Amino acid sequence: MIQLERELNASANRGAEHILKYCAKINGRDKVLVIYDLETLTVANFLFDCAKTVSDNVVFAEIPLMTNHGQEPPPSVAQEMLRSTLILAVTKFSMAHTQARLNSRNFGARYLSLPDYSVELLASPCIFGVNASQLAQMGRLAEVLSFGSILKVTSLNGTNLDIDISGRLANNCPGIVSKPGDLGSPPDMEVNICPVENKSNGRIVVDGSVTHDKIGLLRESITLEINAGQIIGMSGSQDILDALRLIFKAANSDRAYTLAEFGIGFNEKASLCGQMLVDEGAADCLHFGFGANHTVGGENNVSFHIDFVMKNGSVLLDGKTVIEHGKVVV
Repeated sequence: MIQLERELNASANRGAEHILKYCAKINGRDKVLVIYDLETLTVANFLFDCAKTVSDNVVFAEIPLMTNHGQEPPPSVAQEMLRSTLILAVTKFSMAHTQARLNSRNFGARYLSLPDYSVELLASPCIFGVNASQLAQMGRLAEVLSFGSILKVTSLNGTNLDIDISGRLANNCPGIVSKPGDLGSPPDMEVNICPVENKSNGRIVVDGSVTHDKIGLLRESITLEINAGQIIGMSGSQDILDALRLIFKAANSDRAYTLAEFGIGFNEKASLCGQMLVDEGAADCLHFGFGANHTVGGENNVSFHIDFVMKNGSVLLDGKTVIEHGKVVV
């Protein structure tokens, strides 16, 4: 048992070093802010200790445990974010879709969003799936999407969804933050784009996961009916539907039901497990985010974000195939 724990800790240390030195490009001039909560303290300590070997200016900041993705941090932490050049948000829920993160970007901070991390994830091979080998293809896909108008997403399971992306710019998120203002979430490697909020229509059959700790990996598919960009119906296993209704109800806003993001994963060492950063970035998978997108190129401002992951989907962009059964072909 002791030997296994030592091996796990050694692997976690290697993962922390990869995240800081390869993904975050940490340097001795960085003012580093590590944000954590009570559920992430152990993982945050690995990153904090590694950061201190490179920079003498590392701040450790605790925030209260949030209840969902997209909630704002306390004002004192939001202010500290403005004084930092590298932010590691190691919290239970993601703050990537917050005004505080957007403000820190405008001040030039590189931001690694690392929600729901465990020591096991930090030690996982999928951390090392974040590498430069996919950057060229990710760049090509982001450029193609940015000049496109209509996406048609289909799957053998019955997905048939039209998404209007006219005028929207794609986000290339390789998990590496090398420039001021960059956002990354290793092991997530994805290209995403914000749909025009009221112009998506059709059906999504979700057969991978729902990246929330109350659901995770799916044993059977669920179906989302989309009209004018909003979820108007859900079908599937009753226990999953009950959990989803409670999750959406907690947002206390109809904006939570808005299709806000469409993403494509590229990490070839990631396998679906129910965790957001792994599943969103998994190669051969597509994901659909609902709720906030105002910090990543959209107009929907709400303190909520949840992602649904689908396997092996196909995508036409203005009638031309860009993804075929999960494989990017541009």
